Amino acid sequence: MSDQLQVSETDKRIYGEPINEVGDPLVSHDEPELPVPVPSVSIETDGEFAAAIQDAIQTHRPQRLLETGTHDGCGSTTVIAEAMESEARLMTIENDINFVRAARSNVERFWPMVHVRHGLSIPRHLLPKEAAILADIQKLPEGCAVDWPDLSNEERAKWYSLEADKPVHIDAMIRRCIELEFRKPPDFVMLDSAGHLGWIEFQYLMLFLKLPCVLALDDTKHLKHYRTLAFIEKDSRFKVVARGSERFGWVVAEFQP
Repeated sequence: MSDQLQVSETDKRIYGEPINEVGDPLVSHDEPELPVPVPSVSIETDGEFAAAIQDAIQTHRPQRLLETGTHDGCGSTTVIAEAMESEARLMTIENDINFVRAARSNVERFWPMVHVRHGLSIPRHLLPKEAAILADIQKLPEGCAVDWPDLSNEERAKWYSLEADKPVHIDAMIRRCIELEFRKPPDFVMLDSAGHLGWIEFQYLMLFLKLPCVLALDDTKHLKHYRTLAFIEKDSRFKVVARGSERFGWVVAEFQP
């Protein structure tokens, strides 16, 4: 049986056909701006995590690369793009239209290898409510970080909710990119979306990982991915090949289904 994912006619009606970078019909040009105090989210392009990402890409030579949390494209997106082979393709997902516009400008030099997609990485119904985000913050283990240290837990939960729940036209972009753009599971994934979505994104991604893949996680000593790290350390399908404490911790792991 072919390892290529099959796309049903229902899926095509829901998610549409693959789209071009020019005239992207998924981009909302009248999205209201929300006063969310965004924390520092870009990795250091000359840091140890960036070096580990580039080493993994040069070693494994992935062809179908997927990233969540593009931001302005100047961090991990650029790090990944600079290490990719010319025939490889990176689909990077961002839900903030202002960052989408900035990223498309900043990574234009990598076209046609890099494609910035505007949308929510997970299905909208999986977005946690403020109460659930607050509960997650309150039960953080000692030593795990959370964004906005000067705010109360209630205020953090509010901002996390606003940061992710934007009026984008399409959700489930991880699935869309895998099934309708790559038409096969990715062989490299970087998960770096909003601080409270990491564990949810990872669980959603796992529904589609059917082939060997390299997984890079930012913020493993943080609300974002401390549970993801705990999971992959116990799952025999994963092998951690690099890790570090830069910023809030990071990991690069190999996955064998």
